[in-house]
Amino acid sequence: MVNSARVLVADGNLKTLNLVSECLRRLGLVNLLETSASKAISRAQNERPEVMLLGLEFNDRSCASIISDLKSSDESCDIPILLMIGENGAPDWSKEFVTQFDEVIEWPFGDEQVQAHVSAALRLGTMRSELNRRNETLRIFGAGSADNWHAEKSDNPPHILLARGDGASDDGVEEALKGFSRLETERLGSNVLGTLSGSDIEFVVISENDNFQAALDTCDDIRRNPTLFHMPILTVCSADPEHIAQAYQHGATAAFSLPLNGDELRARATMGVRSHRLRGHMLNAYRAGKNHAMSDDTTGLYSAEFFRQHLQTLVADAERWDKSLSLNVIAVPEVNQIRGEYGDSAADHLLKQLSGMISRLVRGEDLCARLDDTTFCIALPESPLKATSPTMQRMAGVLGFTEYSLIEIATPVKIHPSIGSAEYKSGDSVEDLIGRALSTALAANAA
Repeated sequence: MVNSARVLVADGNLKTLNLVSECLRRLGLVNLLETSASKAISRAQNERPEVMLLGLEFNDRSCASIISDLKSSDESCDIPILLMIGENGAPDWSKEFVTQFDEVIEWPFGDEQVQAHVSAALRLGTMRSELNRRNETLRIFGAGSADNWHAEKSDNPPHILLARGDGASDDGVEEALKGFSRLETERLGSNVLGTLSGSDIEFVVISENDNFQAALDTCDDIRRNPTLFHMPILTVCSADPEHIAQAYQHGATAAFSLPLNGDELRARATMGVRSHRLRGHMLNAYRAGKNHAMSDDTTGLYSAEFFRQHLQTLVADAERWDKSLSLNVIAVPEVNQIRGEYGDSAADHLLKQLSGMISRLVRGEDLCARLDDTTFCIALPESPLKATSPTMQRMAGVLGFTEYSLIEIATPVKIHPSIGSAEYKSGDSVEDLIGRALSTALAANAA
């Protein structure tokens, strides 16, 4: 969770507003509160919060009209919006309504629920913002823009896996999803991971009443699989608040309590599939549109020239909107040694292996480039250094423990990468940021 993230919470019901605001404060987030629809729209457009939580109970405007104004404005159309349902809320679960939102949080607003949905929304907002920025830099280099994020919308029926235990045979979930989706079913404890691996399934529903631990174990199994880490999971459970909290703690994207509301179940699946498609679309878009001037010939990563140009956009955005920005460098001095001892082909082959591993270990929105012959650089937009440091240390461990093959050399080699990091400070230039990261890498190498 990004501690400096600003969340705009808007609803005419003060009880709902205060309860959600208390959750957000406990999570370390900055609250912007509004009870007026017109003021909420104005603040969203002028202050650009990272996430907006929008309720249903306004006196001056309908929720649908508020959404229409937000989505039609360039200043607010990319802000992730979560529907906030109060104690007596009665939302319209029609597809036309729910597809305007990125997720739902509802009464009684437990911390686990709010954290899960707001964290996912923050990531979604970062991906949207970075794709827009990336397009700006692509245009400077004369490349075609990647498709914008609105291409996420698709009329194809969702592909859903229902994993069901013996105690969930009569809960109505399967009947509610039939006809709405391409539905596959598995028994809990059987071949759930096997069915998911290598498939195009977009959403998982886990239902088990008698042995809820089996449902939690399945959540854990999915989240531990790196290729399935972002798979949306909805658990169907009793209305027991403890079960709902446990579901979120074990990695569920959403927890749906019985008795069944088929319209709500289908609405939640629609939102989950939409986010899943958006994430896949963006990951593809980040890799698209390169031309020769933008790419490093040896590694296929972005060139140092493109990286510096794009970093200017990231720095300007961080300064204007008070956003976090982290920069990490990975220095591999062995590249020069191998180039001197075995030649260019061996060194370039090592660089290709390293670039492939690094690009797989970072998020899609993180910008990877080859800065010079021995140094890779990674920009992590809207991410504080404290949050990115563990990831970079794990990356250093993976790179350092891997054995690399060299062309026409029988013995594999190992490297000892040095990680350097820097976080944007107000007034920093691009070279200030790069310089600090390189200095910490050199200090780490000397130690």
